[in-house]
Amino acid sequence: MPYLINHHKLSRILGSIVFIVLICSTPNYCQNQYAVSFSELKIGLEFGNLAFKDAVFLTENTYFDNRLYRQEFDDELQFLVQLVRIREKSDSLIYKGKDLSRIKTNSAMFKTLTDTTIALFYDTAYYVFMPYRYDFDDIFGSEDWSNMFVTKLLRTRKGNCHSCHIYTKCWQMNLALRHIYRSRPTILT
Repeated sequence: MPYLINHHKLSRILGSIVFIVLICSTPNYCQNQYAVSFSELKIGLEFGNLAFKDAVFLTENTYFDNRLYRQEFDDELQFLVQLVRIREKSDSLIYKGKDLSRIKTNSAMFKTLTDTTIALFYDTAYYVFMPYRYDFDDIFGSEDWSNMFVTKLLRTRKGNCHSCHIYTKCWQMNLALRHIYRSRPTILT
């Protein structure tokens, strides 16, 4: 059965494609990655096919002129998901509520973020995962805006309220959890 798309959606898709082609064919904008990234974000949001972590990476990669490696970002996220799953299985949490599965996952996540994790992979390889630390230097990104980024957190294992919160949201979405951490709006500005 063919996939049917309504006229309104088709016109938005074509309009977005024309916009991208015009940007890339105009000499002044051809090198303007910000315009291309904005267009990608807009299209992804309009059609609902943009994952939160993809938007985070796209934004930070644009800031760094496409010098980041997507695979490293995804690999780190997937590795943390594996560590949480390992902790879930070994956790001896004393809890009997209906939401035991969610509580175990959140507990495993918290412990992975805040405690040293030693994991055995394939019965031969050990991995020691050190917890993230809070970065008290330039916490508002006033000296260097990239201090607010998730990629900085991954590179240095230190982050602030913004990068830790955003990274945790990416992580929870990979674990198929409802994002439970809350913060004051001023922290995310």
